[in-house]
Amino acid sequence: TMNGHLQLLREDLRVNGDRDAQERVELLLAQVDRVTKIVRGRLDHGGWPASAGDRIDLDGLARRMLRFMEPSLETAGVKPLQVSSPEGAPVAARGDADLVEQVLLNLLKNAIEALPAGGEILVTTGRTAEGAFIQVADNGPGLSEEVRSQLFQPFVTSKAHGSGLGLAVSRRLARTLGGELSLVPASRGTCWQLTLPLYEES
Repeated sequence: TMNGHLQLLREDLRVNGDRDAQERVELLLAQVDRVTKIVRGRLDHGGWPASAGDRIDLDGLARRMLRFMEPSLETAGVKPLQVSSPEGAPVAARGDADLVEQVLLNLLKNAIEALPAGGEILVTTGRTAEGAFIQVADNGPGLSEEVRSQLFQPFVTSKAHGSGLGLAVSRRLARTLGGELSLVPASRGTCWQLTLPLYEES
């Protein structure tokens, strides 16, 4: 299996001492495991898996996903920027990290496809009265009024390619997590905010 080959490659790299390549394989293994768990949960239960109540470090999750998306970002000539919470402390949400990663992956993929070479993506985390959040903003052309009026409808897309399922699925996952996915007003480009329940430290 692909998972088995990646594990063997990880061991080869560990023996040969290539730390950067080993880290990249670790990222790939984690993504394979994540997708497998989501698909298996959907098949076993006939729907999206129930959201877990685990602690999610949103800053760490954002770093991990930006690292995973490096090849796509470099190919598109897009620069990623990450800004941590203004409070300075790590932002912790409650939920299922696998599902949060899937939503973030969809938002990053959409932003990359919407941007011309030289564009920028800004990922920000923080807290509000509603809970923890992670924002994905780009400085691209933004969304037309027509597209805005049809957001979250399956098969509606502003891209030249694609089914338009990403946003509909992402909002469904956000709500499964007990949160929400919303479009935030921006002076330029597009900004999405995934709001999640705040993890209450004991």
